[in-house]
Amino acid sequence: GALLDLSAYGLTDEPIISHSIATGADVVTFSGDKLLGSVQSGLVVGRRKVIEKLRKHPLYRALRVDKLIYTALEATLEAYRRETVLQEIPVLKMLSMTNAELGQRTLQFAQNLREKLGENHALQFGVTEGNSVIGGGSAPMIQPVTTLLALKHSKMSVSRLEQSLRFSKPPVITRILEDKVLIDLRTISETEEAELLEILTKISRELPE
Repeated sequence: GALLDLSAYGLTDEPIISHSIATGADVVTFSGDKLLGSVQSGLVVGRRKVIEKLRKHPLYRALRVDKLIYTALEATLEAYRRETVLQEIPVLKMLSMTNAELGQRTLQFAQNLREKLGENHALQFGVTEGNSVIGGGSAPMIQPVTTLLALKHSKMSVSRLEQSLRFSKPPVITRILEDKVLIDLRTISETEEAELLEILTKISRELPE
């Protein structure tokens, strides 16, 4: 479930928690992580009479979360209250990015990479249209349009290039499609771009063992 209506970002089939309660559900359960964007936990909301009954169940003490989880949940819900959640919660910030924004970022990143690498390197790259893969239990089939950085290496296979990126520090998780390694900047914050540039620069000069 989601606290916000995310249909504008392609998640048209995701139930909204407040709507479920308004239509008559006594109890609604949902994850604290995933689309809520907080820590891993399970939440139960609904009618006070039912919730109070659940609180008296013997299993309640065993299943309740600790104070650290409560603190993290409170911080997340405060962002919802301030209506700044799309700017502050990483998963929602990623989902709400438009393809125009991503296209501009990816083109600029490719230009920065081209300038950093110069001429003597083995990395071939370009910008291509494609789809993001949301995955997970909440929206496994949703694939919003995005702009991707497509990579090849003249000295190694795409599978070896993917492995080199995955084993870098920090790891860079990519996809392989049509004999190219794809990087989706939707999943990379602007503050991480400089680090990604360094990783790609290092890999561009690697030779297979």
